[in-house]
Amino acid sequence: MIRQHKVAQALGQLSKGELQGLVALFELPGTWSRATKDDLAQALSELEPGDLFDAIARDRLRAMLVALDLPASGLKAELVERLAVACGAAPSDRSEEAADEPDDDEEEDPAQVRLAEVLAEAFSRDLLVEIAVDRLGDEDVRAGWSGMRVARELVRYQDEDLGRALRVDDVQHLLAARGLPTQGRKAELFAALLAWAAEEPATAVAPPPAFAALMVGPGATGVHTLKAVLIGNQSYGGADGLNNPAKDVRDLAAVLRGLGHEVSAHLDLDAKGMKKVLRDFAKGLTDTDAVLFYFSGHGLEHHGRNWLLPVDFGDAQPEELPDEAVDVERVLRMFSHQRFRVCILDACRYNTYGTRMRGASGAGLGAIAPPDPEGTEGTLICFATAPGRVASDGVPGTNGLYTAALLASLPVPGRRIEDVLKAVRKRVSDATAGKQVPWEHSSLTGDWYPAGM
Repeated sequence: MIRQHKVAQALGQLSKGELQGLVALFELPGTWSRATKDDLAQALSELEPGDLFDAIARDRLRAMLVALDLPASGLKAELVERLAVACGAAPSDRSEEAADEPDDDEEEDPAQVRLAEVLAEAFSRDLLVEIAVDRLGDEDVRAGWSGMRVARELVRYQDEDLGRALRVDDVQHLLAARGLPTQGRKAELFAALLAWAAEEPATAVAPPPAFAALMVGPGATGVHTLKAVLIGNQSYGGADGLNNPAKDVRDLAAVLRGLGHEVSAHLDLDAKGMKKVLRDFAKGLTDTDAVLFYFSGHGLEHHGRNWLLPVDFGDAQPEELPDEAVDVERVLRMFSHQRFRVCILDACRYNTYGTRMRGASGAGLGAIAPPDPEGTEGTLICFATAPGRVASDGVPGTNGLYTAALLASLPVPGRRIEDVLKAVRKRVSDATAGKQVPWEHSSLTGDWYPAGM
């Protein structure tokens, strides 16, 4: 009971929306829509502290440690362990990797911590070992070390040594993973990466608990909670497999839940699964007038219509598309009774399906307008790139370039959705030297602030 009390006390630093997101993530039984913040914290305190804290973002863990008068520096794994022990959990057994961790008296440089995290996130352990052992001649790297441990070893080198060891495409991958420009000489790019690591990360600001989103303007007044359905299809066959949709959906779901929105997230659906998820979601919209649909995966355009592809999509011909794929226009019609509709399509990657189908193109989606001439006010359709163009798939283990920019811009309070998308467009365009420029079609007449005013 004492441990649960301490866990609940630590969780008190999170917003109600963040607690609701954790309840949904761990699929706790019961109805939580009207639960108080204390109720949510108490329910979550029943979980194993290590598992619970591992699901919380690093900056929020730091806030919890500060509130408990505990050191807040270090890698996320260290913060999780520190919080779990402080809340009464037994220290985890120290593995060979943990025993090899540096035990310095002074705190680690925050810039080195950030750089190590992005190295471990963007590169496989094998590549990190290659950089350390083969390129830098480091003989201390041990077989039992994780990718993060190797990354921490790398960032202890003098900057110029690490800069020489990384190839230009390595540095470009690291910058792209953070949505930063990737054009220029290696020395300039590496300097930009170090400058990013040295910046003080912005502290996430939780939305006021009284509302999740505010829409103002004609026909849209008062407080509104948005319902979202997210689909990420990644495991396509052969050369059409993708790197990022699963992580994109998980991370976007966490951000939206943290902002207080209701989210239904799904991965690797076949044709029947996609259609059932969308039907069931549409049936549950009777109590909301604001909806968001997000799809990350493959899509194709055929004779002016756009289709989203399930993971079991094969060599279908045009007449089979209604059965084998999902029509974007049909999805928009399913939400026609809601006053505010957002459709985000990160589905403009090159694929071989379009090249094998007569009359189709493998070069992204086409332009979309709201399906009906009447009642179309309040619709916003977003593309990862311009119609007919191809979007970047991104580095394995990271977010796609477009969704990474969206994740960075969406949680900022005081931004209208148009301001969010402008920030996304600039970030993606800068990172690709103008080769990928996100696109929108809008008939909005009011303002929506995703993270509140």
